[in-house]
Amino acid sequence: MKNIACLSFALISLQLSISCLADDMDGRSDRDEQIGKLTSETYQFSTQEGTLNVVSHDANNLKLRAGSPEFSATVTNSTEVGQNLKITISNVSPETVLQSDGAELAAEDTSENLTKSWTIDLNASSQVTLATQKREATEFQFIALGDIQDGIDEFAQVTQRINEQQNIDFVLFLGDLTMNARQDQFQKVEDAFEGVQYPIFSTPGNHDVSSADRYQDFFGRATYSWEYKGTVFTSVDSASWTLSQKTWQKYKDWLEKAKDKTHIVFSHIAPTESFGLRGGHWRSRREANSFVAHSSRGGVDAMFYGHLHTLDIFNLAGIPVYISGGAGAFQEFLDGIERHFLKARVNPSTSEIDVSVVRVD
Repeated sequence: MKNIACLSFALISLQLSISCLADDMDGRSDRDEQIGKLTSETYQFSTQEGTLNVVSHDANNLKLRAGSPEFSATVTNSTEVGQNLKITISNVSPETVLQSDGAELAAEDTSENLTKSWTIDLNASSQVTLATQKREATEFQFIALGDIQDGIDEFAQVTQRINEQQNIDFVLFLGDLTMNARQDQFQKVEDAFEGVQYPIFSTPGNHDVSSADRYQDFFGRATYSWEYKGTVFTSVDSASWTLSQKTWQKYKDWLEKAKDKTHIVFSHIAPTESFGLRGGHWRSRREANSFVAHSSRGGVDAMFYGHLHTLDIFNLAGIPVYISGGAGAFQEFLDGIERHFLKARVNPSTSEIDVSVVRVD
């Protein structure tokens, strides 16, 4: 009887935990819509394409973190006098060029890695559009990996191996940056990412959502989509082992827009996995099947996931799936793979995506 009581208590606790996660999931979806927007006493800022997270601001300075390699935004002068606004954007490549649709825009030197600054001259009561210069649809490379968790103190070794790779455009981080979403853990990860010589665009993991807003405070939107060199990248927030209704609707819309382009989806928890014993799948098989079916019909070309602290490569409804959880969390050594990451080469004209494994250990 004692064992049955303990089991019942455990099941109730699990149900409560899942309920809380679902609540947080909806909260993250709602908050996504406010990220990249700001109204101050003197100006308004709103992201239009791509994703930008407002880090800090005052009357003459606006600091942002890019969540995509290309983006656009509007800035509105709310006053009846002209003003200068310094915009500093971190997590951008050195080749990033920002353009304005009419206001004077001057680039400024900065000593920070992957950070660029511009000063914009805003006329009284004016609105201007800022946008990065579009890159042509050409072949490019990116790195994908997930799951640091409690391995942050040794992440410098992973960083070194990443920085040894040549001609990389950016890194996709596949979730579980932290162990339990504490403020100091997120700060430690953010500091560690400064050592990586490429921009990092991430998606939240289940370990990152113990607090509903800390992940978004540091890294911006949980669900988002952007285009780069003719290829669409879409992050869906699966950190609660399911998708919110808002995420579902956005995903269907993005599938329709990207149906004639190369499309790569990245998230933390795969809808299902080939092992079948490790809990690395969504809690509803019906929802997982629906997601795979929509993705296949929508022409998704590849999917990248973390969550399992190992390497797995398989197909779902004809879509290549890559699971890479080798960024530092405890490894499932029986699979013969320790810390590692994936390097992908994308040809947008043919939708070919070649993926290779780079070992750290």
